[in-house]
Amino acid sequence: MALPAKTKVVIVPAMNTEMWNNPIVQKNVETLKQQKAKYIFVDPQKGMLACRDEGVGKLADNQEILKIVKEILSKK
Repeated sequence: MALPAKTKVVIVPAMNTEMWNNPIVQKNVETLKQQKAKYIFVDPQKGMLACRDEGVGKLADNQEILKIVKEILSKK
């Protein structure tokens, strides 16, 4: 938040499904997503999590993350 206003921030969350589905987390994510000129989200995927649970919360695929970062950098 201390970055210059024109700086894009890519957020790639990964967490347990229960954490991701928590209403407080979802409210905060939606608040940031509304400021899409500043914050770009790469939502977590469904799959096997680090805690061995299965569900939404897995880190997005590296190729998807790189694609978004490259798109942002190419606009400069």
